[in-house]
Amino acid sequence: MLAEHASREERRELMRRHRPALLAMGVLAGLLGAAPGVVWASGVMFVALAPVLVPVAIWIYTLVFAFAALWFAHFALAALAALRLEREPPAAPAPPTPAFPTLEMNPPA
Repeated sequence: MLAEHASREERRELMRRHRPALLAMGVLAGLLGAAPGVVWASGVMFVALAPVLVPVAIWIYTLVFAFAALWFAHFALAALAALRLEREPPAAPAPPTPAFPTLEMNPPA
């Protein structure tokens, strides 16, 4: 996602500035992805519940994947927008145009 919107220099700058935050996000997303494995490693009792737990585990994996993708995309694009605002201040807005054209009240003579 970021590669489609940022130049190579912008990506390098974002990675340099936000490396700790991106690493923390990746570690947290990885830990969340390990949640279904914790259920399977908890004991033999859960083997009997496999018909229920397998779809739940697949759903959790899918949810974590979607959450992580959205989290990274939102963070990276917001950081890119902030970087661009920092480098180039926004241009002055154009003057407003009237909603309706003005009509001349005096007829020509």
